[in-house]
Amino acid sequence: MNYSNTAIFSEQGGGGVPVIPSTPNSFMFAIDTTRTTTGTYVSGPNQWRIPFSTIYPTGVVDFTIVWGDGTADYITDPFQDEVLHTYPAPGIYYGYMEGPDIRGIRGENSRNDRQKWKEITQWGNLDFNLDRTFSTAQYCIISATDAPIITTTSMSRAFYEVRGANNKFDLTLWDFSGVVNFERCFYNCSGSVFVGLDVALGTNIVSNWNATFAFNFGASDGRLNPSQIQLAGNCRQILYYTVIGYSLADWDLRNITDFREPLGGAGGFLNVADYDATLISFSNQADTYTLTLDVSDVDFGNASKYTPGGLAEIARNNLITNHGWVITDAGPA
Repeated sequence: MNYSNTAIFSEQGGGGVPVIPSTPNSFMFAIDTTRTTTGTYVSGPNQWRIPFSTIYPTGVVDFTIVWGDGTADYITDPFQDEVLHTYPAPGIYYGYMEGPDIRGIRGENSRNDRQKWKEITQWGNLDFNLDRTFSTAQYCIISATDAPIITTTSMSRAFYEVRGANNKFDLTLWDFSGVVNFERCFYNCSGSVFVGLDVALGTNIVSNWNATFAFNFGASDGRLNPSQIQLAGNCRQILYYTVIGYSLADWDLRNITDFREPLGGAGGFLNVADYDATLISFSNQADTYTLTLDVSDVDFGNASKYTPGGLAEIARNNLITNHGWVITDAGPA
């Protein structure tokens, strides 16, 4: 189709009324213009600025955006005037983008309109070609069940602190095969449910951790399956602030270089038995192998308690006394 032809959208619905895309691969979303913050790129309560990255790489964008108020614009430059839209009144608007190149969308501190994302209902042709995609879009609800296009090598801070109610990330179709940096990806997505995490990561990621991997689930929905994933490199804050309902006893520590704050803060083990098994396993590995990981701040989180006077306490003391681990936890149960 001709993406520059905005006239065909003149009859698309008004504010609060979902629109019907002309193509099946549209990126579909809702925004709430009433949410505002302060900053360089702040817009009014009846406006929204497409949150393009200020460091958008060389390349093009080529899509039409249907704003959800009966108007549309053709976008070929992240800095053209039309990326800032004024609505007839403050409120919730359902819109979509369609075209061959929908990219450069990123959340960051200077792009305050990231907080106006209300919901993503379909990824369509949206290309994750940058890090920090939807970073700090904290009110956004993810209801899309299809998969975005992922061409970036860095998912650093993607969905960072996206805390929309009832978020469901269906990762069964997501292709992370080209990604090597997951630093704080999905960090503090409290209340979210992750479906197919083992499949998505286990199929495509083996030992290419070269940065911090910091999923933050708050529950055990997104278990990292050690039988499918070989941990390697910098795994600092790997499950930071996460309360988990399973043991990490099967995790192989031999290829990890940084194991500081694996759970940390308000995170930890939901069950004493799981923490016991983890301590015993890690102690055995420390005795058996020459581990080279940084253990100067192994924070297992405030929720982690071990059984006193048994094998777990012996293992914990062995890690501290004989292997130099600096362990933080909630102490004996």
